[in-house]
Amino acid sequence: VFQRGRVVVALTNAGSNGDEVMATVSVVSGAEGSKFCNIYGSVDDCVILGAGGSMDISLKNGGGKVYAPEEYVLRDLAPAHVSWWTKPAVAMRSPALILVLCVGVVGTCCPMRGG
Repeated sequence: VFQRGRVVVALTNAGSNGDEVMATVSVVSGAEGSKFCNIYGSVDDCVILGAGGSMDISLKNGGGKVYAPEEYVLRDLAPAHVSWWTKPAVAMRSPALILVLCVGVVGTCCPMRGG
């Protein structure tokens, strides 16, 4: 588990047939009760920060998770009454996007450059 800004990355080397890995980590900066969601998961894959920035993480089948504050995670952005809306794929200044672009090399991150 490592953190870049307010984004937390949890990885395991258990492999796809590995046991479930569970851990409580205290690396997150944020207010107790803040909601962090897995940017690659379902809308229900979220955790609530505990005291001291603690977070309970569960990884299954060797999968990794990238948790970001709920406000960083894009969900259904379309207004309910608009049927033609095209959802934006990413928010260009989001720290979660920066992490997605950089997480290809485990444990490192490159800063975004340009406009």
